[in-house]
Amino acid sequence: MRTALLSALCLSIPVAACSSRGDRRADSSAGAVDTSRSMTASATAPNAVLRSVAGSWEMMARPTSVLDSTPTRVRLNATGDTTGWTMVLGGQTVALHVRVSGDTIMTESDPYSSVRRSGVTVRTTGTHVLEGDRLVGTTIAHYVVKGADSVRVFRTEARRGQ
Repeated sequence: MRTALLSALCLSIPVAACSSRGDRRADSSAGAVDTSRSMTASATAPNAVLRSVAGSWEMMARPTSVLDSTPTRVRLNATGDTTGWTMVLGGQTVALHVRVSGDTIMTESDPYSSVRRSGVTVRTTGTHVLEGDRLVGTTIAHYVVKGADSVRVFRTEARRGQ
């Protein structure tokens, strides 16, 4: 008897909730969040970040290793969206694939011929943030070599190009 009463009660709650749909909408609208505005704001935020860095940047990539402190000079060409980003180094132009998370711009390069290690192909991934008039971040170079992956980490700093 107790089980039958409990089952009937449990089954009646969803039925009651569904049957008073009009009332539920009216009651919940007072505290409802306007998701159309929230979605629009979050969808445009990455574009605002990208628009703020659009242009040409002169970048220095310095190895974090104490054994090698020689910087690599890179010209970063940024657009106001995720398409058309490139970096120019050692006479070659390399396409960058771009994503945004919050205020962080994440880049991943196509494979290219390393300017630091002759005859070696490299691919880079980077994270960059706009700090005042500088674009700062970290780039990781993945060198294609026999055996285990060879990796080098760089601190990057860029200023708008002339």
